[in-house]
Amino acid sequence: MAPEVKVPLLEGRGATPAQTLGNIVVSIVGTGVLGLPYAFRTAGWLAGALGVAGAGAATFYCMLLLLDCRDRLREQETEEDGHGGEQRPHGDGGNYTYGDLGERCFGPVGRHFTEAIIVLCQTGGTVAYLVFIGQNISSVLPALSSATVVLALLLPAEVALSFVRSLSALAPFSILADACTVLAVVLCVALALTFAVMMHPIHEIVESRLLAPGGWVRRRGGFVERAALHLSRVAVVATLAAIACFVPAFGEFAAFVGSTVCALLSFVLPALFHLRVVGPTASTWARAVDYFFLLSGLVFAGHGMYTVLSPQ
Repeated sequence: MAPEVKVPLLEGRGATPAQTLGNIVVSIVGTGVLGLPYAFRTAGWLAGALGVAGAGAATFYCMLLLLDCRDRLREQETEEDGHGGEQRPHGDGGNYTYGDLGERCFGPVGRHFTEAIIVLCQTGGTVAYLVFIGQNISSVLPALSSATVVLALLLPAEVALSFVRSLSALAPFSILADACTVLAVVLCVALALTFAVMMHPIHEIVESRLLAPGGWVRRRGGFVERAALHLSRVAVVATLAAIACFVPAFGEFAAFVGSTVCALLSFVLPALFHLRVVGPTASTWARAVDYFFLLSGLVFAGHGMYTVLSPQ
């Protein structure tokens, strides 16, 4: 009998399918959707619509590349286990994280680079959330005077939500935020509620580094370990709020994040991992498509960096 495949989002306290769907929607419908008006204003209706459709199709295809990598690595592990090979320490039950794939393809450097890109991408998204909330609420409520005041008032609530470690526990906030977004009511409140979900990958990576075997925090354990984990969450949220206070415009910032680190995460790394894991046995056409996405992602990232750094 085939081993049961674990589903991380449904483990632990038992997230329901509705809770899982809420978290997935929040994870997908994020900064990109907020930036659509700016994108359509810049590109026009026709180019904007074609761009959104093309980006959606490309993202879906690259997601399938990652799933193909996972399936191939599962097959390799099954063959290694059958021949008495050494069991690998990562890939819990065959469920690989993005960092696990990076390590399987390029060793520790691959893991560190992949996780750094994830942190930068999620950091950009969460900062964009805060910029959007601060600028819009301050424009509607002039009594708050500036976006900085709004973010200062919002910070305690976001720090409190950051202490919720389970995606299952965050699901009610995600579902409420989805409803607010669909109804176009209190959109800023919806973003504030989903901020913790966007922060989850960052906290996960930071805490995995703090709890690395042999590290100072792990050796102390007990109270020191718990305090370090809590303080790391407070520090990360406070740092992002401080960064958001210095971002001048939401549209340009979202465009920069999307065209640089998001392009690397969504297009370059999936194609690169697929070439590394499946490429040797893939068809010429499949490898050509992988190279197309790899080069296109690099071009978009380079163009985004040039646009931001070039003098206006």
